[in-house]
Amino acid sequence: MAWGKTLRERREQLGYTLEFVEEETKIRKYYLEALENDHFSLLPPKIYASGFVKQYARILELDEKQIVDEFRRLAYGDGEDDDKIVLDQTVSHKEKPRFQPQNLVLALVFLVLVVWLGNYLVDYFAQEGTRHSGPGISQQEPQTGLKDSDKIIKETPIIKTARVEIEVKQKCWILVKVDNETAYTGTLQAGENRVFEGKQSVYIKAGNAGGLEITFNDNKEGRMGMPGEVKEREFPAPGRQDKQE
Repeated sequence: MAWGKTLRERREQLGYTLEFVEEETKIRKYYLEALENDHFSLLPPKIYASGFVKQYARILELDEKQIVDEFRRLAYGDGEDDDKIVLDQTVSHKEKPRFQPQNLVLALVFLVLVVWLGNYLVDYFAQEGTRHSGPGISQQEPQTGLKDSDKIIKETPIIKTARVEIEVKQKCWILVKVDNETAYTGTLQAGENRVFEGKQSVYIKAGNAGGLEITFNDNKEGRMGMPGEVKEREFPAPGRQDKQE
């Protein structure tokens, strides 16, 4: 009886389908059929194929060692050394990457570079912060005292002028001279307001002094005189003497 036929008959005896065996063993149906039909050339390398056979024999409740040994004899002959070679190559291939001194050297070099770069960046930003903070402090210092322009303004006396505001309460004829030059002459009506300003003085002559209220350099002077009274007055800039008749 063919070797693969034994597997198929045992599977059918147990009532297993190839799909069931595939699900239980995780062996592809394609390989199961190759085993049952003695198509060994369709199988993967010897070490994997032997594992398939062992799993298949186990689920079929057959002697695993006997089935595997017979499979190897039929498929590969008595080449047990082949398994050792495959196993040795697999182990040696897996063990090579365990430790390589050059990897440790590279890791140390990388670590040193990271530490150096970190210290460099810390020093750089610290210096930048100090350099930029200096001008900021010096710019704020003048705010605590007077600027030179402020000192000049405070030390230089402000030159004031003679500024006269006239508020007309009653009809009145007036003559106004600013810095000894006639600025206005005529009759003002009640309710009118006029302002005259001179660097030296403002001279006013009124035909009805009681009809005018005077404000001189923001100071209320009141009525210029009595109603119907003709009166004149000079309002000098600060520092000049006031002339009044």
